[in-house]
Amino acid sequence: ARASAAADLVRALHTAAEAGESRANEEEERSDTLQSAGEAAHRDATTAATEAQRARSEAGHLRQRLAEVEQETAEAVRAGWLDDTAPHADPARAALA
Repeated sequence: ARASAAADLVRALHTAAEAGESRANEEEERSDTLQSAGEAAHRDATTAATEAQRARSEAGHLRQRLAEVEQETAEAVRAGWLDDTAPHADPARAALA
């Protein structure tokens, strides 16, 4: 009876070990998949951050240029090169014309 019980225990332990090994393999595959997804997400986040910084920089340059154009337009109005006395006058449109 002891030998039979020991054999049953050994079989149960082998079955449990195989199930544990199978589970470990599945989790390792899952880990690899998640690791790859995480690396891809990190690359995407880095790219997005770079593009965002580039867009901020460009927006800053455009705001600076707009301020310069506004200043130049105001100087042209003061110099009399552009007329801003008409109703709804737009010196910028007049400058373009």
